[in-house]
Amino acid sequence: MRIRFILLGSVAILLAGCAGVFTGFDTVVNPVSDAAVEETIQYFDTGFLGPRYNVMVTLPDAWVDTFEIRNEGNRLTFEYINEKSGANPIFYVEALSESQYWEQIGSYPGIYKNLGNTNDTYFIYYAPIDAFYSGLSRALHAELLAELPGIAATFDIDLIDRPI
Repeated sequence: MRIRFILLGSVAILLAGCAGVFTGFDTVVNPVSDAAVEETIQYFDTGFLGPRYNVMVTLPDAWVDTFEIRNEGNRLTFEYINEKSGANPIFYVEALSESQYWEQIGSYPGIYKNLGNTNDTYFIYYAPIDAFYSGLSRALHAELLAELPGIAATFDIDLIDRPI
């Protein structure tokens, strides 16, 4: 019985340590220190990594030094930094495979906005549907969301490479 407990504990520790290996991504948080931001993103679909792209957007000048970008490899989270509540998600950009894109768009039409696509990768953005989910006041949340169409209009991508 004791050996079984030790074996199960060892397997659990091993699996917890390999969590990043299964997705292929590490989370990196970068402060927004310039209105023009660039991050690398690629989709992950059932054990397959898609091509890597540089994603570029221009944020409002007021967002400089008050935002950070959490890059999880296939998703970018643009977070407002607030001394009271910490990092508050305002919107997300995701890279999706074709099958992921159609599953996502078909499941929740209207919530996800298409930023663009290549022949193998779709780029979408979305925001929490209510200020409650962002952790901010309704007024501040609405003010920040009002900037999204202008930010989306600056979206651009460049292919870095394709997985071998």
